[in-house]
Amino acid sequence: MAKLLGLTQSGFCPASRFRFIQFIPYLEKAGWQVDHRPNKPDRQWRSPMKSRWARAIHYRLGRGLMRINRASDLVEAAGYDLIFVGRDFASEGPLFQAAFRHVMHKCVYDLDDAIFTGRKGERIVRWLCQHAAWVTPGNEYIANYARQFTDRITIIPTVIDTDTYIPRQFGDECGRPLRIGW
Repeated sequence: MAKLLGLTQSGFCPASRFRFIQFIPYLEKAGWQVDHRPNKPDRQWRSPMKSRWARAIHYRLGRGLMRINRASDLVEAAGYDLIFVGRDFASEGPLFQAAFRHVMHKCVYDLDDAIFTGRKGERIVRWLCQHAAWVTPGNEYIANYARQFTDRITIIPTVIDTDTYIPRQFGDECGRPLRIGW
């Protein structure tokens, strides 16, 4: 059975849910053994401490733990046939990407936002696009950026499972404005 390692930002953020997690049952049905590894603690984690100094120390300890967990994923990545790298890995820094180089030949790098617009983000996203086996941008704008560094691209628009996310039916009696978006 082929083994797939999915490295995502979290277990609940939209990029993780709609770009990877919702496809796990289908991948497993197709014969893949899927191991999903969200960041722990996840990227949005914030320290609940009240004191500014305690919060700063706690936050740094949490970020350190996240890096240790990702380093563990890095060591285990060699045992997988395919590695899905969500946009999250772009924030880990150049040392992580350099250490990840030994498995980049079996990585699918997925990004659905223009995270390359910042100076730090641009360098890392460029490196991932250059070294990944394949890049799956969410739209043509992101694909055009990635094409500067690779031709191994397939655009995969972000989709939602309409069996899980069912639109509400609104009638005239509702009277509230319709909101579209997250």
